[in-house]
Amino acid sequence: MPGAQPADGGLYTVVATKGGCPSPRDSVLVRVAPFPEVPVLDAPSSIYVGAVGEASVEEHLGSTYAWTVTGANGTYWEIDPFRIRFLAPATGGTMKVRVVETVGASCPQPLAEKTIVVEDKVPTRFYPVTPCRLMDTRESSGASAAAPALGANETRWVALPVHCGIPLATARSLSVNQTVTQPAAAGDLVVYRGDLETAPVTSNVSFGAGKTRANNGILEISRDAMQAIRIRNRSAGTVHFILDVNGYFE
Repeated sequence: MPGAQPADGGLYTVVATKGGCPSPRDSVLVRVAPFPEVPVLDAPSSIYVGAVGEASVEEHLGSTYAWTVTGANGTYWEIDPFRIRFLAPATGGTMKVRVVETVGASCPQPLAEKTIVVEDKVPTRFYPVTPCRLMDTRESSGASAAAPALGANETRWVALPVHCGIPLATARSLSVNQTVTQPAAAGDLVVYRGDLETAPVTSNVSFGAGKTRANNGILEISRDAMQAIRIRNRSAGTVHFILDVNGYFE
């Protein structure tokens, strides 16, 4: 269709009539993609040696995706057509993730590429601190205030507070206790690095409706300059979250 614009996409239906007799109705869903359009590639800005990372693009109707990863010893695998996981090499340096989206059978979009720094420094020393409450969604004022409660299926980005004496500029991960309380429905909670757009498959705490549950763990801090975490509530109801810290790794 000459001159077609993205707004012209949608469901098209046709009925053929011959000799006054209509054919059965047939429909096709059409996507009109702008050209050129570089796919928005989501991938971490850095990763530790030997760690597993993930990259993804937005899924588009009628598109296919061709992925390549360099600097990862060729080790990567497809989770969905629009999402892959990869294994960082055993030494520091950089790696590149590339993807080409092809619309329909023969309309490739421009290459999308992201460089990922592979960090060879891993946490090697633990520093205990006096147990301290970093955040509590039940509190609306004070140093650990993090109200309101997490909503149903909400993902919340949180910049970590500094009142517990954690040197966030140099700390790589925290030794924490994670507590959920007053959940309105059964589910689980995922707490993970703030620079990751996609939550890990595994959970930190599972819970039933109305139950208080806690779990110790090691929580990695985001590898960008934001020193943040994300909290994903995988339940159909609200839930309160409490995060206490007792040490950190550098």
